[in-house]
Amino acid sequence: MLKEMSDPNSELRYRFQCDLCSGPDWFGENLDAPAACTKCGRSPVRYFVADAAYCFLHRTLMRDTYTTSSGFLFAVFTWWGNEHLFPNAKLYMVPVDSDDPKDCITFQFCAMCEQAKQQWLKTV
Repeated sequence: MLKEMSDPNSELRYRFQCDLCSGPDWFGENLDAPAACTKCGRSPVRYFVADAAYCFLHRTLMRDTYTTSSGFLFAVFTWWGNEHLFPNAKLYMVPVDSDDPKDCITFQFCAMCEQAKQQWLKTV
């Protein structure tokens, strides 16, 4: 269980990440009012406690992973420009026949973000 940040004896520090720019990770001690990305000024997409990744939007541990390939770098996705609505969904999936066992990339994802993405895709 995470320590409550209102605990004055808390030594818990969070490592924040922004996927929307190439800015560096940054650290903070408050989830309710985290410092913004040092490069673009946006809210974090995820945070880490030790090595465990959490979805910042839903504040849930991201236990699940998916595998894709670097082919996602050349794809145009329907969700482009809307990823802030589901920042830790399975955003970079490529067709299975595009997967190359020598070119696998594994991402963690938030099930709640993925569900939101699937709902959003039904509206386009």
